[in-house]
Amino acid sequence: MTARLLLRLGGRANDSAERVVDWLVRDDDGQSSEGRANAGELAEMAAGLPPWASDPANVTAFVPAAETLAVTCEVPGRNAAQLRRAAPYAVEEFITEDIEAMHVACGALARGAPVRCLVAARAAMRGWLDWLGAAGLEPGVLTADAAALPGEQDAATVLIEDDHALLRAGGEIAAVDADNLPAALESVRQTMGDGATPPLRVLGAGVAPELFANARFDIQHTPLAGSVLAALADGMDGAAGGAAPINLLQGDFAAKRAGADVWSQWRGAAALAAVAAALVLASALAEGVWAGYKANALQADARGLYGEVFGTDSVPARPARVMRARLGQAPVEGPGFHRLLGALGNALEGGGSAELRSVSFSVRNGLVAELLVADYDTVERLQKDLTGRGLVAEIGSSEQREGRVRASLRIASLP
Repeated sequence: MTARLLLRLGGRANDSAERVVDWLVRDDDGQSSEGRANAGELAEMAAGLPPWASDPANVTAFVPAAETLAVTCEVPGRNAAQLRRAAPYAVEEFITEDIEAMHVACGALARGAPVRCLVAARAAMRGWLDWLGAAGLEPGVLTADAAALPGEQDAATVLIEDDHALLRAGGEIAAVDADNLPAALESVRQTMGDGATPPLRVLGAGVAPELFANARFDIQHTPLAGSVLAALADGMDGAAGGAAPINLLQGDFAAKRAGADVWSQWRGAAALAAVAAALVLASALAEGVWAGYKANALQADARGLYGEVFGTDSVPARPARVMRARLGQAPVEGPGFHRLLGALGNALEGGGSAELRSVSFSVRNGLVAELLVADYDTVERLQKDLTGRGLVAEIGSSEQREGRVRASLRIASLP
């Protein structure tokens, strides 16, 4: 397990002076320490953490579910980039505020599938991040606290905390007063149909039985073994079922990757690598000259074979293609692998952070590259770059994983 810092912000986003935060540190050996702090105490605590805490990938922050909105809706679009751009307009009908003042983060994007979105006010986002930044902390994941509860389909989870409760059912989350919990549960139950009685996990101590007297669920009460924040941390570790929480740090609020400012440390090594690449290129050019000579020789052999097989002195310019056609085979046509791979390499050098994970190629489909990039904007930049080079570039799929985006990009020549 990687050492991590988890934070749970309390209070409203505009009450920064009065805000407190619960914090939990889990070390590599699984040991934990936790506490509660105001702004000054949090900065002091953060200053004493090991260097791993400076990497946003190791810092997760939970914000109040009451200040977010979880929406699952149909979004038009043929690829992930279009779906992500269209999501705010699909969400707009569910909110009363101006959509321009709201930040919309998306879960996994797939054509034809409903899109899970988490919405928060932009002002609230800036308030949370500025408050943490003042303490010297930058999270790599920012999500609603209720989103870390178990949330399988056709099941619900309630976490009772003092006079209110966190609720999650599938992709839907909410924070409700204890008095309003029965009504909220009945609303959730109605969305699950009239089939078998679905399970309802009730987490927490001192649960009032009357809150669930009329609930049409199979109630499973589980006392918390530790703090609420520890339970949320378990959910982020995968102990909780259901779809992964949506990271609000997307688009304008995307977290920086650790190591983005260390390019200067590697400049000398990059220069040596460039020299080595030049030597390899020179060798490749020499091999290309030899390959051209061999290709001409093979072309001459093919012309001679064509004349022998078909008994004619009139040989076409591309005898191999004509012979395949006469034998009932489809001609081999399509974009060249090296051209497509070279165009992708040039696009990757154009800026942004991208890691090429795998490449596949076929004449029919072109080149398909699996990439790990910093954010969705990088995927769109690559697509525009390749389109500007006279190629077809389509984003097949993309999803957020641990503060980065895994995307599939198909590249082909224009028809």
